[in-house]
Amino acid sequence: MPPLAAPSANTSGKPSPTKAEHVLKDLDGRVPLIIDGGACGVGLESTVVDGLNEDGHIRILRPGGVTVEQIEQVLSEEFKDGGHVPKVLVHKRDYQDAEMEAAPTTPGMKYTHYSPSVPVTLLSTLSKPPHGQSSEPMAAFLSQLSSDASRPAIGVLAPSDSRIWAHIDGSKNANWHRFLLGPTSDPSLSAHRLFDGLLTLEAEGVNSIVIEEIAERHEGLAVMNRVRKAAGETKWISYE
Repeated sequence: MPPLAAPSANTSGKPSPTKAEHVLKDLDGRVPLIIDGGACGVGLESTVVDGLNEDGHIRILRPGGVTVEQIEQVLSEEFKDGGHVPKVLVHKRDYQDAEMEAAPTTPGMKYTHYSPSVPVTLLSTLSKPPHGQSSEPMAAFLSQLSSDASRPAIGVLAPSDSRIWAHIDGSKNANWHRFLLGPTSDPSLSAHRLFDGLLTLEAEGVNSIVIEEIAERHEGLAVMNRVRKAAGETKWISYE
């Protein structure tokens, strides 16, 4: 039998599976066989690249396992003997395309995507809030979140060296479920663990999930692309 190439083994719109157990939970009874080849090495889907524009620049339609920095390095090496080095432009960061956004041409470009069955909130602790808004102190946000009787079990995805864990240690009003994304210095590990974290917390029965922002460098760009599509709301938070 020849090799088989196929999309991710998940229901459309849900977080992509990175382990056989994720596939089983989502597709149990809908497929006759699941082959367990171990956990995915990268943890995120592929990088989708468009190089067919008249200006010659490379457009990233969906960030993924191959990073912008790696593509830029290859282009630099290919054009080292002279000539115009194409720019690498990331959709929504460096350019907009209203027509493509209205009728997505590649997987993962829908605004809502990669979402578990429980509400997800992005905690922006690095980005500045929009004009006219201010950041909320982390302690105040967690206090309000844990006092909400409708959310007794709260999942938290954040870097292992985040300051959020100290705040959670001091908050006893909620049943906190923790999933560490790895150190901030290793965005590849965060990429590897993101979908596993969403699916693991969902399986633990949490009522909501909060995810702390990471820097959009290297694999962090793809991580935040997926988080923004999974999150139903964004809160700007400060540690001051």
